Amino acid sequence: MIRPPVVAIDFDGTLCMPDNTPVPFAIEYATAWKEAGVDLILWTCRGGDPTDQGNWLGQAVQWCRERGLEFDSVNDNVPRIRALEGRVEETRQLREFSVKPYCDFWIDDRNACAPLTGQASHTGRGVVDWAIVGRYVSRQINARWSLPTEIPLDPRALV
Repeated sequence: MIRPPVVAIDFDGTLCMPDNTPVPFAIEYATAWKEAGVDLILWTCRGGDPTDQGNWLGQAVQWCRERGLEFDSVNDNVPRIRALEGRVEETRQLREFSVKPYCDFWIDDRNACAPLTGQASHTGRGVVDWAIVGRYVSRQINARWSLPTEIPLDPRALV
């Protein structure tokens, strides 16, 4: 069986607006991907324990959960990837040199080519335009992987 795709998603400016509301279509696309069998990683500069709501990372995880979005991993590779080659300990040792997770798609408002909206983010830049990014990633997933459910391309179909 071919492994499912892995999508890493940033939090601030990618999923969440400065006023604590979701970036338009972000939750809808990420939820559709998860429901279709895509592995999701929440990858953010926020630090702390993802299970502790008393720190920034825990608050981000809770914010996502309150909107029905669960991740396979937070600031780490998905367990399936680490165990895929039976080299879990070696993978942990490699993490000492690189914190970049394995993923097929990386969605972040700081990507050089990420299309941004005119809405200001926490950095003063725009937030990720999920109407464009979501459609592109969904099209790629539908074309390259045989998932049980095809992901809709039109964000209005996800609402």
